[in-house]
Amino acid sequence: MRHPLLPALPFTRLAAAVSTVVPALIASLALAVPSLAHAEASADGRVTGLTLSLVDLDPGDGLPATASWLDGGALISASLSGGSDPDLAFSLSADARGGPLGQALASTGLQAAAQVSGDGLAASGWSAGGSFYVQALSAHGLQLGGLQLGPMTGLRLTLDYRLLASVDALAPGCTPCDNAQLTLSASLGLGTAQPVFDGASVVAFADLGPLRDERSGALQLAWDNRGSAAQTVDMTVALIAQGSATAVPSAPVPEPASALLWLAGAAAAALRHARRRAGSGRTPRPGAGQP
Repeated sequence: MRHPLLPALPFTRLAAAVSTVVPALIASLALAVPSLAHAEASADGRVTGLTLSLVDLDPGDGLPATASWLDGGALISASLSGGSDPDLAFSLSADARGGPLGQALASTGLQAAAQVSGDGLAASGWSAGGSFYVQALSAHGLQLGGLQLGPMTGLRLTLDYRLLASVDALAPGCTPCDNAQLTLSASLGLGTAQPVFDGASVVAFADLGPLRDERSGALQLAWDNRGSAAQTVDMTVALIAQGSATAVPSAPVPEPASALLWLAGAAAAALRHARRRAGSGRTPRPGAGQP
């Protein structure tokens, strides 16, 4: 007794079936391959034209406006955390009149930089996964000293600034939301008593908005010593940039075993489809199916 022969599979029909199934399978696997949608947060602040000037409050008394620098200091510090590299941080300080002071650090997906010079400050940070904090500070009075103003002498502090913070919109409604912000503060005063203060800030949030916040302008502070004795005045200008961002997986990671099962199933489906089409197109032999 002969075994029935398997129907021949025309090559063109098999190729057509494979060409239909395999591209769809490849497309589905390509869609399943994970990718990281990197959120980004950045903050950049600049202070320029930082000047201190004296004003003679009583030109008719014959005494000029006077001031002396008791001490001063500049400080820059920054930290990066949450990246693939170990946490990084730096902190530097120097005499405020000693010239430019700058430092920068970077990690994978993170960077931060700060600078203090005689006429300005800068602080910036950027993240595609992790957090950054940068501070640039120029002050007189860090060591209980400051600026000593003579009698009937006024002090004027002026500066220009530009602040920019931005994030993208990849993580709406998140708990630790992507954010970036900059804070500028300037003060004149007698220690902690009766300071004159002014400042500016920008902030950007991925969920609440705005995604971009920018501000520029000028600050002017004044302190007058109208007494008959000298006064010691503290002066501080601080610029802080900070923010954080998260890298969010855009698709689940398929296991290798699952991918192989998909391939095997697709191949079996293509083979069955080709056999059915080949069997439906054959012409029955004369006498087939008769006793």
